[in-house]
Amino acid sequence: MAVAVWGLAHFAAAPGSEVSVVWGLVKYTKKPSSAPSSFFGAPKASSHRAGRAKQSSIELLLRTGVDPDNLDDCLGVLRSQQGLRELTAAESGRVVGELPSGTYFYVSAYLLEPPLAFADEAPGGGISGLEVSRYRLHGYAEVHKLQGDEPHLVLFFDELAAAMVSKLPGDQPHEVTAAILPWGSATTLASVPVSRVVASRVRRAEVSEDHSVVALDMVLQ
Repeated sequence: MAVAVWGLAHFAAAPGSEVSVVWGLVKYTKKPSSAPSSFFGAPKASSHRAGRAKQSSIELLLRTGVDPDNLDDCLGVLRSQQGLRELTAAESGRVVGELPSGTYFYVSAYLLEPPLAFADEAPGGGISGLEVSRYRLHGYAEVHKLQGDEPHLVLFFDELAAAMVSKLPGDQPHEVTAAILPWGSATTLASVPVSRVVASRVRRAEVSEDHSVVALDMVLQ
């Protein structure tokens, strides 16, 4: 139990701030990271798709203050604003590329990394070739297939990471870590177009004996 409490306190704390556990008996300063918005250390952009073509600058849709208690309400409002519907039973189990626009669904986060990658020219068709579920299973990330647009990943960032990726310039990669559900300080929801994901690596943090958090170390451009 003590390890679980320390883990939550450590990962929720901002780099350079004081971490206090066991009613203040243990205190230390969390060491700043060279990539301060990353919990685990994202894969280096230089090792994934070097020389990728510049894209236009975009601003991500952000929603702050999302936590496990209000998650369903926040997602419900977002889906309604985007005109999304849940999948029918007949659509579940198909792949992303076969689904119509205006739907939301879930894909396994463990498949959102190389060698699959995200581009349609990648082996298996990238994210378009992933099988979907109509339910949020453990380790599954929510995907929004917008009207006339590409799929977007629904991810959760801490405040520093959210500020870094709120506007993606298209030519400068950002190394960040995102959770697939709100956790600790990762309470800012972002809708990320899959074309902006240069690289991704799955991590699982054991928060307690019976609970773990799935996160993605990512390079966004």
